[in-house]
Amino acid sequence: MLVITVLGTGGAVPTPRRWLPSVLVEDRKGRRILLDVGEGAQYRLMEIGVSPSSLDIIAITHFHGDHLFGLPGLLSTMKMGSRKRDLVLVGPPGIEEVAGGLARYVGAEFAVRAHVGGFREGDLEVQCVEAVHTSYSCSYVLRWDLGPGRLKPERARELGVPVTLLKELKLGRPVEVGGRVVLPEDVLEPRADRHLTLVYSGDTAPNEKLLGLGKVDILIHEATFADDVARQDAHREGHSTVLDVVDIVDKLRPRVAVLVHFSSRYRDLERYVRHVRGRNVVVPEDLDQIVYLVD
Repeated sequence: MLVITVLGTGGAVPTPRRWLPSVLVEDRKGRRILLDVGEGAQYRLMEIGVSPSSLDIIAITHFHGDHLFGLPGLLSTMKMGSRKRDLVLVGPPGIEEVAGGLARYVGAEFAVRAHVGGFREGDLEVQCVEAVHTSYSCSYVLRWDLGPGRLKPERARELGVPVTLLKELKLGRPVEVGGRVVLPEDVLEPRADRHLTLVYSGDTAPNEKLLGLGKVDILIHEATFADDVARQDAHREGHSTVLDVVDIVDKLRPRVAVLVHFSSRYRDLERYVRHVRGRNVVVPEDLDQIVYLVD
């Protein structure tokens, strides 16, 4: 299961109703991944009962302030909370300087491990795909290896696998039983597709590179402008319109799509909603959650 909380749906300029871009992803292993850190992100985390110190990975798409200015305060709060374990910070080129400078500035007693363009940990891979924006920016592809499928208990009994080792097999790890190795696939049903893919576009005009990714389960895509702005004008600014995103959704066919990064010019989102009716597209308010179930 993935739980996605849209902490801020706004873009560039905050409003009382829409805070700046930040999305929290909590995965089935309990990892907490923050995508962008708009100003005030830590307050939004506290509103939903999530300690800033509990974050495992932060991925910054680019260095425009609306995606970054919440990071100093967030790191400072982690320091004040006596965090000791390392924090992974993923970003475009230059993220090492940002990580080192902020860690020194706040007096962090934990390591901020910077990774340019991507990161891999066990079953999770985070990859940067260059976006189409006015400065170098990452669209992030998060891909989880779900491992083999459900347990076949009768097969496990036939092979003499004790209950204490079943968890290891479910995690995709081989075990030794009676002097021989039992592989996960020996006792688990095969999956039709063992990977789960989430794409977070960050700021971007429509990007052919994203359309070439293949299967995407969850798409979180910026839709800065509604239908009152010409597409070419939006693209010149490195952004997308709702009509662009409808086209992208129709081509990529994600199981669910979430629109974010709405311009402050819109008091309500009816100009968005009317274009996505009939599609599995969410037009969220701040703090809305999307729960994605995984078999």
